[in-house]
Amino acid sequence: APVVPSAPAPLVGSAVLVLPVANSYVNLSNDSATFTLSGTCSGDTAKIRIKESGSVVATASCSLGTFTTTGDSTVLAQGAFSLTLLAMAADNTTQLASTVYSYNKDTIAPTLTLTASGAVANATNKAAYPIAGTCVGIADGGAITLKVGAATVSTGITCASAAWSGTADLSAQADGSVTVTADASDVAGNSATQASRAYTKNAALPVITITASAAYIRDANKTAYPIAGTCVGAENNQPVTLKVGGSTVSVGLTCQAAAWSGNVDLSAQSDGAVVVTADVSSAAGNVATQASRSFNKDIVPPTVAITASAVYVVDSNKAVYPIAGTCVGAEDNQPITLKVGATAVANGAGIVCASGAWSGT
Repeated sequence: APVVPSAPAPLVGSAVLVLPVANSYVNLSNDSATFTLSGTCSGDTAKIRIKESGSVVATASCSLGTFTTTGDSTVLAQGAFSLTLLAMAADNTTQLASTVYSYNKDTIAPTLTLTASGAVANATNKAAYPIAGTCVGIADGGAITLKVGAATVSTGITCASAAWSGTADLSAQADGSVTVTADASDVAGNSATQASRAYTKNAALPVITITASAAYIRDANKTAYPIAGTCVGAENNQPVTLKVGGSTVSVGLTCQAAAWSGNVDLSAQSDGAVVVTADVSSAAGNVATQASRSFNKDIVPPTVAITASAVYVVDSNKAVYPIAGTCVGAEDNQPITLKVGATAVANGAGIVCASGAWSGT
């Protein structure tokens, strides 16, 4: 019987596109006329064809289970695209396998800005200085990183509807101009051109003092008691506020050349020690540590009396006539002045109050 030759075994082969990774992006950093295309191949696969939109864009030979070639990604339009990988037999005609891979192209860089701010970074907000800007071309949730020099000064700031806002920790920065930079990338991996802006930091606290005074608060000056002090670090015309308890007792006081002075109304205060406090802030909003000082108030006039005497003024005592009285409300050693008409008649260094009484000649 005639020998019937056996049919040749069917050709079997496959290929896998490894680079670019499926569902990845062609972006500004990898877009190229020699865009790398590589992968693995097996079985009877000898040739590789890669198509985009039905046209062959690259070919390669399978060698030892791998292939590599290049294609021109620069001609691709922005947006989604796919590559079809064909595993071919040695005759380069017989197709053994076909696989479609999806990708996106985005070579448009996002734009990032920092918004100018009229607020100064001061002692109160320096650890959480409010800062904002725009992030066009960055998807919602895209991270925004703020730095001063190489140090990151923000946490958790993200883009939302092409804008961003958050806080920066500027507590480690010296007073003066502080340049903040902002960086971000889109989902394709395109980095925005770094944005930068200078902000002003002034976190130095002013220092306020109240000058001591030996003058009593008396009935004559209780509505306009003179008081003064210093206000180092506060600018000219910054208000100085004086209080007793919670009540403001000053009107229109300002810092001028690091000093302040004016009159305060202490008529409502009781006699005795009156504690006055002083407050001032710098133009940057830094609040000075409150100063305080105690002043003495005594508006009750003492009463003085001359004790009646049965002793006549005679020739023998006329130059040293004994006389005495009381001085209630006057402190010890307060002078007692005796006059006849307009003429002082006390002898010696003067008569003084002692324990509410006085005596002399």
